[in-house]
Amino acid sequence: MALRLPARAVLTAARTQRTLERLGLGRLPRVAGMAARARDRWLRAHPVAADLVDVEMDGVELRVPGPLAAYYLDRWFDPLTTRLLRRFLRPGMRVVDVGAHIGFYTVLVAEQVGAEGHVLAVEPAGDNVALLRENVARFGAVVEVVPCAAGAGPAERDFVLTDSSDTHSFYGSPLQAAVRTVRVEQRDLDSLTAGPVDLVKIDVEGAEPEVLAGSSRLLAENRRLALLVEWNPACLRRGGHDPSELPAALTGMGFGLEVIDELAGCRRPLGEVASWVAARAAPEWWFCNLWAVRGA
Repeated sequence: MALRLPARAVLTAARTQRTLERLGLGRLPRVAGMAARARDRWLRAHPVAADLVDVEMDGVELRVPGPLAAYYLDRWFDPLTTRLLRRFLRPGMRVVDVGAHIGFYTVLVAEQVGAEGHVLAVEPAGDNVALLRENVARFGAVVEVVPCAAGAGPAERDFVLTDSSDTHSFYGSPLQAAVRTVRVEQRDLDSLTAGPVDLVKIDVEGAEPEVLAGSSRLLAENRRLALLVEWNPACLRRGGHDPSELPAALTGMGFGLEVIDELAGCRRPLGEVASWVAARAAPEWWFCNLWAVRGA
């Protein structure tokens, strides 16, 4: 049976602690560390320390690495983005998931587009690909897994594996330690896709501009295309990119943008966030999702 995350007892403790901290009561002995104590109690009673754990996150059933399951004991995974995609997607749509990791978004969109739709999941890290294939096996031909990286064109490149499976990248992570470097195949989305595409999700830890550079035909032919693109200033800088150039490039292609700030729990206007990022006021750990849509 899959563990349902977040765990209710841990989530309640975390919310209570945050509320009391906002009221100025955070230093009281029973308040300080309330969430951590609840997490420790829960972990002692459940096998999350295992290498792999079956979980359910917001209705999405996955097999995940144990450390990732533990991380989401007291929080939802991208709740704003999850709700937005469930409203946007329809049966029969065609979706490309670039940086599919182990498949949370791949499974989410596959369930929404159904047997008449198609999902192309692009992921270069071998261990992630193995779990991704396992997580999407029940969808049959609806999901096609491509074990490569996406970028500006065909190439073989060094790819940095970190100590957290969701931060592998070409450039290493500003927050996670590098473990080793492997060689991966890179392909452009124009060569990976054919026919209409309704949505492309891109989460590649700082290489998002390179994925867009290899998508000129796809972007030109699909005038009603929607994009969901991670905007991570620290990762973009590690990749040699000016973070401000990513939203500017998208608006230059005719997309209207909205910032989905999961860390703050709200949707925000681009101008407000862009000035904050340009002033380098964003902390190293901050990131958000850009929701990009355009008409015909």
